[in-house]
Amino acid sequence: MTLTETINDIVAQAAGLLSPVDLSDWTPPEDAPADKLAELEDAEHERRARARLDAYLADRSDRLACLRAIREAAGDRAEAYKSQAAPWIRLAKRQEGLREYVEQLARNVLEAERQAAGFGAEDGYEVTLPNGVKMGLRASPPSVVVESIEDLPGRFVKVAKSADKAEIAKALKAGRVVTGAKLVRGMHVSWGR
Repeated sequence: MTLTETINDIVAQAAGLLSPVDLSDWTPPEDAPADKLAELEDAEHERRARARLDAYLADRSDRLACLRAIREAAGDRAEAYKSQAAPWIRLAKRQEGLREYVEQLARNVLEAERQAAGFGAEDGYEVTLPNGVKMGLRASPPSVVVESIEDLPGRFVKVAKSADKAEIAKALKAGRVVTGAKLVRGMHVSWGR
């Protein structure tokens, strides 16, 4: 087998390893909350995909070539999925915007009707639609509006510390001692060209 045939074989196998795993025999735990089902399914998918990959690589003497091909194929697929998702995300944002606008229009109508009915701005108001659905304005629980954070007493202000890593790096590279910080050099995989 030539090097080209070997690489082509690895690329084809990599594509197969990226296909969705079979979850037809998996069911979530009976006590799993409904809002966690997708998370549990994703975790099981990841576990099975990794196990399939580990099994594929177990006997390979060309593991690095395989890993490189799989990484490239996974990156290509991720980009393809993102480009396919982008128009749908844009459409979802448009629909969310329309939903917010309709919410404001309904508020305007209900406020106008409440005022015409002689109720005050602080009063709740409810109408029944012809299909029996009740809509209205209800008082929300009180919420805090901070008008000026500078005027608040200190005990009501949270201060978050964060390190200025760029300045720390400059100081350390210039040979200065910065207590509580040091320069470290990590290692990363260079995938070649």
